[in-house]
Amino acid sequence: SELKPYGIQVYNCYPPNMRTPGFDNENKRKPPEARKIDEGETVYEPDYCAKCIVSSVERGEFHISCGDMGINLLSRSTSGLSPRNNSLCDCLLLPLLVCVGNVYLAMWDGIVGSSEYDEARRERVRSLNEKYY
Repeated sequence: SELKPYGIQVYNCYPPNMRTPGFDNENKRKPPEARKIDEGETVYEPDYCAKCIVSSVERGEFHISCGDMGINLLSRSTSGLSPRNNSLCDCLLLPLLVCVGNVYLAMWDGIVGSSEYDEARRERVRSLNEKYY
């Protein structure tokens, strides 16, 4: 709001997983719990995301999520007092999104808290301790 008088527009973009060297590098170091959470997620091409971002800016959308319904719903449910792309839709969806969000949080907490990853966590802590202490 404070930039509006100066003709400056700001947009929030939530890009999905994109097939880039940075994403490939991230996946080499990604903890197994995060890999499990990402399992089955679509990895988008950068050109698709770029076109999505540009067309969303041209439409004046403040919150931009490209192709990923989960990120779209997350951005809607956490947008607070920021400008909204569709206030009526948000008012109708938000109660449902709270419920859906709680289901996802429980699933992710179950993955992260699983003893299946205990050894990997201990190894990460050992590695960080050796590196920084």
